[in-house]
Amino acid sequence: MKQLLSISLLALLMSVSACKSDKKTDRSKTDKHSNVQPKTTPNGDYTINPAATVVTWKGIKPTGFHTGTVPVKNGSIQVTNGKISGGHFTLDLANLTNTDLPKGEDQDNLLGHLKGTIKGKENDFFNVTKFPTGTFVLTKATELSNDPNYNHILYGSLTLKDISKPVAFKAHISTDANTLTATTETFKINRTEWGINFLSKSVFEKLKDRFINDEIELKVNLSATK
Repeated sequence: MKQLLSISLLALLMSVSACKSDKKTDRSKTDKHSNVQPKTTPNGDYTINPAATVVTWKGIKPTGFHTGTVPVKNGSIQVTNGKISGGHFTLDLANLTNTDLPKGEDQDNLLGHLKGTIKGKENDFFNVTKFPTGTFVLTKATELSNDPNYNHILYGSLTLKDISKPVAFKAHISTDANTLTATTETFKINRTEWGINFLSKSVFEKLKDRFINDEIELKVNLSATK
């Protein structure tokens, strides 16, 4: 009986010791994880690389859609205290492209209409002779912690045809060495807010199915180097 009690007591002591050891190990892992500092973006000005930066667009109507790109001429992003603090870029509207039509007369007519280079249709869309560029000025960046795809909301002012309006959209921003990249969600703007009213059902009556949606879809892919 004494021998049995001794064995039971020894097993109990070993169990208690093992539990203490496990708790110590778990605590050590937790402490180590909590001491990991989040990665911050190096401070400074990041100059946008036009060759690696583009804005894609999509316009929709009941009978289909058109897609294309708007080149970015120049710009920069500022980082202060490891956070995005400002920035801007210039849209090259005079060189916007179409990507859904094959090269030829149909594409030329569409681009001429969008750019306003066809006589009598100068003001239907962008009128690049008078307004060859647009601008986006970044005024605020808020970090997101609960979105698996995007880590920022970017706020700013978009200027088209000399009209400035506020816009906001989500973006994933990352840095690698001296390069900052940003990829936005596909977001929408209402073109009529910038005076682009051609075949807008909210502006003109009795268009039936000949209207073009007021909302244009946009997406920005940006690369900048410190």
